[in-house]
Amino acid sequence: MGKSTNRVLTFRQFTVSDDRCAMKVGNDGLLLGAWAANGNPQRILDIGTGSGLVALMMAQRFPAAAVTAVELEPAAAQQARENFSNSPFNDRLELIEADFVHWVGGQTATWDWIVCNPPFFRDKPKSPQPARNLARHDDSLPIEVLFASLQNASHSATRFSLVWPTDRLDDLNAAAQRTGWFASKKLKIHGTPLHHCERQIIEWQRIQPSVCYEEVLSVEESTFVPGTVPERSGEFKRLMAPFMERYA
Repeated sequence: MGKSTNRVLTFRQFTVSDDRCAMKVGNDGLLLGAWAANGNPQRILDIGTGSGLVALMMAQRFPAAAVTAVELEPAAAQQARENFSNSPFNDRLELIEADFVHWVGGQTATWDWIVCNPPFFRDKPKSPQPARNLARHDDSLPIEVLFASLQNASHSATRFSLVWPTDRLDDLNAAAQRTGWFASKKLKIHGTPLHHCERQIIEWQRIQPSVCYEEVLSVEESTFVPGTVPERSGEFKRLMAPFMERYA
């Protein structure tokens, strides 16, 4: 989505500023917010909200839901708080500035749907910017710790959706298995139909399903003309249309 400063991203029903966030608005968050969850969740939790994008998308999609968003990094938390305040969903959005693991340990409430675009880099070169490392590398929230912490936030029917890189699926599946979560639905994300799957959005539940459904999405069409902006795929446009006028 670019890295320019002082930008404001305009959606159909809200705007998002992300210039003070280490991680900018990108396809992972957009697809998580558009694809994750269904039915009629009344309480939604967004872990590591960053700019607040996914929480805002959840609030738009589920008008009866109260959305709690947790963010550790102070600058991102403040920016999310401002984005929430400027939205028409402000009365249903709550921003918690805290370390999720410490915060959730003191909670007695549970949530119907939990979403997370977590830091998932491990053993990768790090940035000189601490805030960017916090947002990208899993030192502060390893996947094993994240799944274990969900015990305090979930009930028997809670669903959990997160973005994850394909090359670390073994780590993810092992953490889920140890804590009693089962995959029920997957969205396999390809850059184009000609590229391999680099990311997946996986939906988890506490009861083992009879089958795990799989969908495939390409972000861009396979045909690319040099010197032009790559064309988004029809499926990507369909998911984004409720949020972005240009994809209507």
